[in-house]
Amino acid sequence: MKPLAILTLLFAAQAHAWDGYDWDNHADIEFESGQTVREGSTVEIFDYKVGAYREVQVESIDNYGLNTEVEVYDYTTCEYRTFELEDCVMDKQAA
Repeated sequence: MKPLAILTLLFAAQAHAWDGYDWDNHADIEFESGQTVREGSTVEIFDYKVGAYREVQVESIDNYGLNTEVEVYDYTTCEYRTFELEDCVMDKQAA
């Protein structure tokens, strides 16, 4: 019974899209579901300010209580961006 519960939680976590905010650009963002978000990975986000998808590389992930800060490099704008994700504690290795 316990292995089934653990598998269910793992798959539920992977299917979850994470919402966040870019304070520097005043933009709501969303990490699309089904992606492995970890340091060094390239993932797709949706930037609500420009209404478009962006491909970014995850530079760092830091947890602060229930908030998570994700620094990325945005290939479209050639800028580093920092997102704050609330109520989302991500493990640096397994996120």
